[in-house]
Amino acid sequence: AQWMSMAHFISPEDAPTNGTAGLDFGARRGPPTLRHGVKPFDIRDTQRQLKQALLRQYESLEEAFILAEASQPGVLNRSELMKLMQKFLPRTRTAVLENLCDLVDEDQDGTILMSEWLKCLKAVDILSAHRKPPKVFQ
Repeated sequence: AQWMSMAHFISPEDAPTNGTAGLDFGARRGPPTLRHGVKPFDIRDTQRQLKQALLRQYESLEEAFILAEASQPGVLNRSELMKLMQKFLPRTRTAVLENLCDLVDEDQDGTILMSEWLKCLKAVDILSAHRKPPKVFQ
């Protein structure tokens, strides 16, 4: 038997300098989950408050998305979404807003599309919006 280390799998020139040996520990696998200290009520209430605040300011959620200060037209990145939410919900805890970002950015690619934005903000229950419908057998 031989002990194996990451060096057996990653050559030194391929290894990053941040000490993670090429592993992305921050990437989420599977559906979004609640962060430590964030309760389901926090997410649901924050989504409701954000939707109400945006609709007081804009004609529609689509208009709010389009008029957000985006670096790319038609797409928001995570930091732009955080700025938008902090502007409308300045007293909400950062962990709750970050968790809401996790839910809005469904595919976790760092960009928020209009379809992701609308799916979460129009959802009756944002925490159920990511569940896949049950399979129906005939």
